[in-house]
Amino acid sequence: MILTNFAKGDDVKLASWGNDQKVLAENAELNGIRLAPKLLEHIDLSVPLRKIEKYNFQVCSGLLHKQIGIQLKGHVHDALHDVNSIVATVDRLSQRKSD
Repeated sequence: MILTNFAKGDDVKLASWGNDQKVLAENAELNGIRLAPKLLEHIDLSVPLRKIEKYNFQVCSGLLHKQIGIQLKGHVHDALHDVNSIVATVDRLSQRKSD
């Protein structure tokens, strides 16, 4: 039910660390769910962040936060932890850019 409702929305912009839109599309297809076309237009955050030479962002998403000195509880490859790591990293970088 949640994925079905999510799949209808085209006011959502997705971001991930890597090619997750392919995984989302495959899961939707396996469950007979048609995704709104906008859901497949996503931002791969690994592309711009890996260009920042000051930090080693050549790691998996669950380790990003450690590269800029943030401590988080959780386990790498736990989906929620990985998302929290991405969000904390992007948030910290955004704060530094505005300083």
